[in-house]
Amino acid sequence: MTITIDLNRLTYRAWRDFIEAGEDADEIAMLTRVVTAWDLPGDPSDPASYEQLGMLDMLAVQGALRQAIAEANGSAVTEGN
Repeated sequence: MTITIDLNRLTYRAWRDFIEAGEDADEIAMLTRVVTAWDLPGDPSDPASYEQLGMLDMLAVQGALRQAIAEANGSAVTEGN
């Protein structure tokens, strides 16, 4: 599965707002900004596409985001992070 993430499409302020929102954070709104391409059904810039994903596909998208953040930080993602 290929999922492309561009972290520069999210400002640092928007990321901080997302983190600070905690349980009230709109994860899909954030993902529509940073996921630029995927080989899943739908358009990654359309929030409705995320609502239609199966749970394993959504976990893969979340994992790709974690991996992109880890790579930007120069560290490896470990199982369970």
